[in-house]
Amino acid sequence: MFVPYTSPTYGRLATWLKCAWKTRIILRLSRHVIAGNLFLSEYARRHNEKVSVIPTVVDLDQYGCRTRKPNRVPIIGWIGSPTTTQYLQPFLPVLERLGAEEKFELRIIGAREKFHLSTARTMNEPWQLQTEISDFQSLDIGLYPVLEDSWSLGKCGFKAIQYMASGVTCIASPVGVNRQIVDDGVNGMLAATPEEWHRKLTLLIRDPGCTG
Repeated sequence: MFVPYTSPTYGRLATWLKCAWKTRIILRLSRHVIAGNLFLSEYARRHNEKVSVIPTVVDLDQYGCRTRKPNRVPIIGWIGSPTTTQYLQPFLPVLERLGAEEKFELRIIGAREKFHLSTARTMNEPWQLQTEISDFQSLDIGLYPVLEDSWSLGKCGFKAIQYMASGVTCIASPVGVNRQIVDDGVNGMLAATPEEWHRKLTLLIRDPGCTG
């Protein structure tokens, strides 16, 4: 809310209407502020002393691990929105290279544009609220690439939490709260460089405990 941001979907007009400067006024006028992570709470405390951090959660009764068919082709997936498609685009060469070496299918849900790999079957689908949970459950490996900027530091790791709640192995960029949510090699994977992404995705595809 407080970071000036030009939306790739709605453009500069939406940035002007958003009025990022109004956030500090709202914070000063608030009786108490709830922030989703430490980065947000540090900003809020510049304008209000009464700040609590409540991390993002999901209702586990609504999620759960779907039984996956043995020996099927692993599905690597990304679920996002038109505005977060920009984080996926630079990552596609890694998947292209991976498809030439390993067998998998790529499922992209909610992107602004359609993507295709020449080395792996690619499915492009719209995001729908009524199928969101089953979409997460359909995956074997969930992608969460982001860039290290003020916008991403404000994210609360919701996608990583949804992957985990669905029993899907998550591989994420080590940015912001992702470092707190994902314990690398324990409950998921963190990858910073293209080589790390390639190496860890290869490891996960070959691990039947992650994709079987």
